[in-house]
Amino acid sequence: MACKTRIYSRKIVQNKAMKKGPAMACDTPQKDGPADKDAVIEKLKQTIVDADLQLAALEKEVDRLNEDLVQLQSSTSWRLTAPVRKIKSVAKKLYQMFRYQGHRMTLTPNNHPAAKKQEGNERLADNGPAFVITTSRKNMPSGMVEISGTLVPAAPLTLELYIADDNGFSADNSVGLISNTKGRIRQLVRLPDTVYGLRLDLLEDTYEIHGLKISEMGTAHIMARQLWSFITAGIRHPGQVVRQLQKGMGYLQRNGTSATFRRLMNAKRPVLDYQNWIITCESTGDEDKMQMAHHIAMMPYTPVISVIMPVYNTPKRLLMAAIESVQNQIYPHWELCIADDASTLPYIRTVLEKAKKIDTRIKVVFRKENGHISACSNSALALVSGEFTALLDHDDKLAPHALYMVAQELNRFPDADIIYSDEDKIDIHGQRFDPHFKPDWNPELFFSINYLSHLGVYRTQLLRSVNGFRKGLEGSQDYDILLRCLLQTAQHNIRHIPHILYHWRAAKGSTALNAKEKQYTTDAGIQALKDYFAQVDPDVQVRPGEAPTTYRICYPIKTCPAVCLIIPTKNNHKMLKTCLNSIFEKTDYENYHLVIVNNQSDDPDTLAYLRHLDQQPRCRVMDYDHPFNYSAINNFAVKNTHSDMVCLVNDDIEVITPHWLGEMVSHAVRPDIGAVGA
Repeated sequence: MACKTRIYSRKIVQNKAMKKGPAMACDTPQKDGPADKDAVIEKLKQTIVDADLQLAALEKEVDRLNEDLVQLQSSTSWRLTAPVRKIKSVAKKLYQMFRYQGHRMTLTPNNHPAAKKQEGNERLADNGPAFVITTSRKNMPSGMVEISGTLVPAAPLTLELYIADDNGFSADNSVGLISNTKGRIRQLVRLPDTVYGLRLDLLEDTYEIHGLKISEMGTAHIMARQLWSFITAGIRHPGQVVRQLQKGMGYLQRNGTSATFRRLMNAKRPVLDYQNWIITCESTGDEDKMQMAHHIAMMPYTPVISVIMPVYNTPKRLLMAAIESVQNQIYPHWELCIADDASTLPYIRTVLEKAKKIDTRIKVVFRKENGHISACSNSALALVSGEFTALLDHDDKLAPHALYMVAQELNRFPDADIIYSDEDKIDIHGQRFDPHFKPDWNPELFFSINYLSHLGVYRTQLLRSVNGFRKGLEGSQDYDILLRCLLQTAQHNIRHIPHILYHWRAAKGSTALNAKEKQYTTDAGIQALKDYFAQVDPDVQVRPGEAPTTYRICYPIKTCPAVCLIIPTKNNHKMLKTCLNSIFEKTDYENYHLVIVNNQSDDPDTLAYLRHLDQQPRCRVMDYDHPFNYSAINNFAVKNTHSDMVCLVNDDIEVITPHWLGEMVSHAVRPDIGAVGA
């Protein structure tokens, strides 16, 4: 059992190899006949000779300029003005550090005559209102800036800021600006040193930007802003900040000051980074789709996958997008089973009837009364005829290759009962963000949070064997049905597809945007877990976690085994004292003792402290008179203890919660657990 363990996670991302571009061809005109070919050859030879002469002239000019530079730097005037240049350099650095220059920006509609001065506007498709941004100052802002403003009416959206270079605007040079639920935008962005123009796309004409301001900021202001954010976060969530500090100090020790500073400066650029990842790692072009279609034709096993989708008063555009995401699947063996939960908006029936008429693979049932998500999902499940069932919310989207990847997994593991994939979020304008790259099946994590979530695919027979979705647990109905399915299948039949196949819509009121929007989901999740553990281990207690929709599973300790805390140390009595005092003062688990292994200490204060410890009832000091070897030291101590469990502790740790040891022991005593780390 380890008390201080460094755990490194590794994500394997399949990077798609870049396709080779067309070979560069010589533009020399091709002519027939030997005489013409000889003339072309002579002309090329003369071109080479002329180029050599020009190169020689340029080299001569460079030599002359170098001689002039040497003479200048050795002159008296150059030496006398050295302090002035030094002061100017220092002043420039101070300016870069402390500069703060605000730009009041003006938004001019892209189709306005004044906007035509900005080259490159015509290169971008107008999917909504676009505005060219002009500044009240002489030059456009550049470098690290803070962009602030207010979206009216307030809504959580992603806006696109296009940055023009000397070739104008392009879709490759853009940054996503995110507004919060109150419509406020406040984001750090690194602009090029020279900005030729800025353009902001709102994507819909129902929104306006008020008070747009771009402030050029020096490194001192940026660090102050980051520090203030850290302090305010610490007031709200002190425990999380302590963990972030520990993580940050570890990163600083491993990577140095420069790398840590760069990471802090780039901490506000997740959207742009993820867009680059999508381009690099997730290309599904025509050639990829053709290869997938060919692979499907060769598959020995092509099960029908039924997608169930409960619907209630969904915004028309989002509902149509969800249906189209199923119709656009590369894998053709699917059916879409839709249940409308007595929607009151008249267009719902029109959209669903039209979709059903166009594609015979779409089935629709209209419920006569509203029964909420669980009852509606069961109505959709009743339509299912496929061997497997996938869950889709009425405003979310599937990736085009989602069902293909599921079919591929089923061909590799035909006994799979539950399949889940990675996912991300998508705003109402189609901007993807916040990817969730998940681990393979991890029951401890799953009991703490429903990380499986989307995309979830189940063997239809399994869903029906647990009687479908349970009423009364709306908000966590997917979590509940997963827990009940666990009782009916083996863990090796749960498969993870490490690809983002599901886009979870982040709309106002959705848990995709903020779990606090639906507090009842946490309460329903707790009830689902209690019902599960009532059948597995009735002594287990379920408590709310520190964050919404997270849970803490408390396993019983029926007998309190003796635990030996092994602490190697050398000439480190101050840290060792802090460590031991925190253990003595805060640990609420009673049945423990300490073995402090002295590894050739020669510091008088350390030796005196070790002698004092050796007289304490819970402590024993052992000498390891050999060169430092962490493994050998701990093996030596383990051989000389007879406790039921050992806990390997570093002498530089400090206990911060009373239940630390009891929590670890509660897991270690479980029959399927061999080691616990914290």
